[in-house]
Amino acid sequence: MKGKDDHFSLLLDDNDCKYYELDPNQKWCLPGFVEEIYGADPILFRFVYEYLKINPNDYFGVDDQPWLYTLKDMERLKSFPYDPHWCYKNPKTGEYVE
Repeated sequence: MKGKDDHFSLLLDDNDCKYYELDPNQKWCLPGFVEEIYGADPILFRFVYEYLKINPNDYFGVDDQPWLYTLKDMERLKSFPYDPHWCYKNPKTGEYVE
């Protein structure tokens, strides 16, 4: 489906918004999808971090994980030594998920 300015929109229902802890009144856009990231984790980390610095109100999802990253999440992760498993850990809980 088309959204504002002919960008594709991602419609989230109330359950999705509760799951991702998002504002259900916010319009969400899906600019892209990243998958098959094995071996590219450091590049992806830097890309997500830099993207969210430029777009601080956006969220970023990686490789079918059931969470979204915020700039705050990425800043917190960046404050620690690099973890090559960062995208397999829930940014809120630190729980590892394969």
